[in-house]
Amino acid sequence: MRRIVEPSRTPRNRIVVDKHNVPYWREQGWRSVGGGYEGTYRSPNARLFGEIERGGGGGGRLLLFISGPPRYVINSSHAPCFQHIGNNWWSIHFAKRPRSVSEGILAVEQTLASAYRETSREV
Repeated sequence: MRRIVEPSRTPRNRIVVDKHNVPYWREQGWRSVGGGYEGTYRSPNARLFGEIERGGGGGGRLLLFISGPPRYVINSSHAPCFQHIGNNWWSIHFAKRPRSVSEGILAVEQTLASAYRETSREV
């Protein structure tokens, strides 16, 4: 599938890019395991193991988990989004639920990056 990224008044100046059909979760090395996914969230200064499961209730909402989030996350304004559930695992929730696994991974990575920027300014 092709799409125009940069519209232009003249056809010869358009930049056309082939749309990538590989989902972000697969592109980033996440694996489908059983009914869920496991892989690594990428933050500005760390790689953090995570898991994603589909919740019950027919809606199939995503349940996101992270192992050992860095202290800068817990000391940031995003701390309420991370709930310790034991054994160094934390559940992650958002005001707006991710609609897909890829969207969930991106949301966690953006939250990690935001927390890092926020706390690194305080030092």
